[in-house]
Amino acid sequence: MAQALDQLFDMEQAKVEAFLASDFGQNLPEKRQDTLRKSTKHWFRRAQKVNAQLERQGAEIPGDLLRSFDIPYSELLDIQVKYRTRMLNIIREYARIKTFMPELMEPPARRVVSLSPGGCGCADVLTFFGHKVTHFDYLEYDTNIGINQKLHKALKLRVTHFDGNERPYKLRKSYYDYLTCYQAVNLYGRPEQSGEIIRELMLIPKIAGCFVLNPIQKYSEEENAVYEQKTIDDVSQDYDVTVTKCPETQMTAMIMRKP
Repeated sequence: MAQALDQLFDMEQAKVEAFLASDFGQNLPEKRQDTLRKSTKHWFRRAQKVNAQLERQGAEIPGDLLRSFDIPYSELLDIQVKYRTRMLNIIREYARIKTFMPELMEPPARRVVSLSPGGCGCADVLTFFGHKVTHFDYLEYDTNIGINQKLHKALKLRVTHFDGNERPYKLRKSYYDYLTCYQAVNLYGRPEQSGEIIRELMLIPKIAGCFVLNPIQKYSEEENAVYEQKTIDDVSQDYDVTVTKCPETQMTAMIMRKP
């Protein structure tokens, strides 16, 4: 496994270096070039760290699941830096599924709806295990498309864009078995509405939903702790809630199961 990661990292580094050797790359400020190199190494180290956690738990990601984006690096520059490396997206999602919903690592096949799927590691991992995944991404008003559209196109994913601030949500109720929403609830309304938003989203899955909460940037650490606990308390009135941490980001996560 470590060898496979090293090989993928070498491929990622080669992409960056090829881009920096191009006419466009050479015209970038030297500081920007250095940042691109460093960011690739940074995210590779994070991938290594999560993979080491999995190995300590006796889990190993199948080698044929790990892949690299078949996209020129120049096409990835306007994508969030943490999503540019496909192997990290896959390792992150694999660890999340093992932590949050390990039953999805084996049959039967389920319908899963993924909201704001980021780098779409969920598509790689969940389809590998035979599940049908439907993707909805947050609508960016300034561009009128999702910010990760190039990734969606490269992965041949059909992603529907929706307005997270519009409720009730126009998604099919009780059609999907599971719902995932990682680090996006704060985009769908004000922080004090998080419990209301999550309860609305929990009308969509039949079995369970999993949410990773983003800290609110303008809040202090103490204020975020209060915000998260209030959100947990709000939804615990209606659902069986397990509170844990995301294995990659260490952010607060809630697994909510329907009775």
